[in-house]
Amino acid sequence: MNPLASIQIVLGYLLVFSNAYCAIEGAVSGPPKKLKKNTEPFIVNQNNPCPYYSNKLGCCNDAQLSQLAKNFQDLDIIFGSDCPICAVNLKIFWCEFACNKNQSRFIFPHSVIKHKFGGSYINVLNMTFYQSANATCEIFRSCSKVPETMMMASNGQGFLQFQGDHAVNRGKTKMNFEFTDLNTTEYNPLSFDVYPCNLKVKNGSLKGFKNVSTCVCSYCSKSCDVISQRYEAPGYFEGFNLLLVLIVYLVMAVIVVLTYFFNKKREKQLEKNNEEVNEDRLADKLE
Repeated sequence: MNPLASIQIVLGYLLVFSNAYCAIEGAVSGPPKKLKKNTEPFIVNQNNPCPYYSNKLGCCNDAQLSQLAKNFQDLDIIFGSDCPICAVNLKIFWCEFACNKNQSRFIFPHSVIKHKFGGSYINVLNMTFYQSANATCEIFRSCSKVPETMMMASNGQGFLQFQGDHAVNRGKTKMNFEFTDLNTTEYNPLSFDVYPCNLKVKNGSLKGFKNVSTCVCSYCSKSCDVISQRYEAPGYFEGFNLLLVLIVYLVMAVIVVLTYFFNKKREKQLEKNNEEVNEDRLADKLE
């Protein structure tokens, strides 16, 4: 490639990445609003559900943050107890969707449309959402062992699409995902660092989110202690229940004793009967 052309491409990307703009604005009611071109980001409110965006440049207003806080409560209920790192990854995904200062590079809002939800039609903002395919797979891997995840989808793209579909009612958005890792002059897919489910969390905090711990073995195979899972031959008394054995032997002993006394009594009764029969025969002969 011509060196001059390479320099032009690099300068073009630098120009693209230097321009940070927002694409949508949350509304208190109804669908988000499509922003004018080159709408610059602003300082995000300090008290918000995306702690790492506090007092930093972003695109999420109070209406979006309020909706995120409600959604995160659901994530904590579903994933928070057994695989909180999965919940954190999903929270980061939604925080980046709403707050990322380069929002206009991966979200392309079109227009408000009528979308059927349940038995009625609602107004939603139709949009194209460019999302990193690799990040999507990593998110799914961190959540894949959780039963709710398996009920939602069998792969990462289906997993995010499922959640995007459920954003129709709450967020009033119709997300049309494009999963790719290709960066172009027209778009840059949303990508971010995804935490593995077996990450050792220090002090119960991860990227500002509180009450986070490593996912349990049942919902994260990487968290399982490999040494404890090695096969060990069963011991000689493996499965031996002493109490049960004693009870069985005691019952058998009682049965043997009762049988012995029953037979003794029966023998004595037979002897007595024989004696009575002999006496009767002897009396008959004397007569």
